[in-house]
Amino acid sequence: MSRAGSSRGGHTLTEMIVVLAVIGVMVTAVSPALPARHEPADGATGAARQLTQLLRRARATAAERGAVVSVVLDPARARVWVAIERAGGAGAAPLAEDSLAVGAGVVLEAATPRVTYTFAPTGEAFGDPVLVRDVARSVLVLVDPWTGEPRAEQR
Repeated sequence: MSRAGSSRGGHTLTEMIVVLAVIGVMVTAVSPALPARHEPADGATGAARQLTQLLRRARATAAERGAVVSVVLDPARARVWVAIERAGGAGAAPLAEDSLAVGAGVVLEAATPRVTYTFAPTGEAFGDPVLVRDVARSVLVLVDPWTGEPRAEQR
């Protein structure tokens, strides 16, 4: 039997090494362009992320319960109160009172001494922006009035 007519069933070790080398070069060339997976959770970024997550939970609670949820923030003390409207509009029942875990040197600034975020079950939201800053960066935390989606923007 002649070997010239038979087909080769696999790849040689040399071919596989060349392919792996090409993939390695491509990964090395592309990796600096990829965004970092996680930002450090300290300073202004961490406090802004914590406030944004709290506002997202309040928004979700408003949608789930079909009631108005309010988040009151005291920027000077980094204190937060969350309340939900009682059935029939008979006042608000407090859900939680807590402090934001703000590190040393982090300052919360707002136009008023207390900022109230109000989330309607229909998705609308109302609330003034809060600036969270430290020596390295400033992050503006706000809610979209149409969708109610909280977001943090680097400044």
